[in-house]
Amino acid sequence: MKFELALSPKAAVTVAGDAGGGGADVGYQFAGVLLYRVGKKVILQAGWRYLDVNYRTNPPALFVYDAHQSGALLGVTFDLK
Repeated sequence: MKFELALSPKAAVTVAGDAGGGGADVGYQFAGVLLYRVGKKVILQAGWRYLDVNYRTNPPALFVYDAHQSGALLGVTFDLK
């Protein structure tokens, strides 16, 4: 799910997140990002993301991947159209 709120013609805030099962017992993430349009084809992003995954193979658990990650994110989007 993603929500975007325009603050001005050049700036916006995006809040996004998802959750799912797949092969994992628990898996979800969410992020808050501030976007700033530098020109017609370049957008800068800065924000924060949290990711939690808990994956285990069927008993006996031969493989366990249980990770929690959180931190800042920076990005640049180039529109090549």
